[in-house]
Amino acid sequence: MRHEKPEKLEAWEMMIKEIYEKGPPRFCHNCLYYTRDGRCEVFDMEPPKAFTDIPNECPEWFMEPPF
Repeated sequence: MRHEKPEKLEAWEMMIKEIYEKGPPRFCHNCLYYTRDGRCEVFDMEPPKAFTDIPNECPEWFMEPPF
């Protein structure tokens, strides 16, 4: 018969589950609409550096599923 899971393992599993459900932080840099030359294909402009440093700011952010 198995022993109960250690509390530290259960805490780690919960942390991983929360991270998975939240998804990645949404920055311009990991959006498919942000081109190599630093332009946004949705808005057809180069976003300001201050904007690209703010997570979850753009409503048009898109990331292709990893499968």
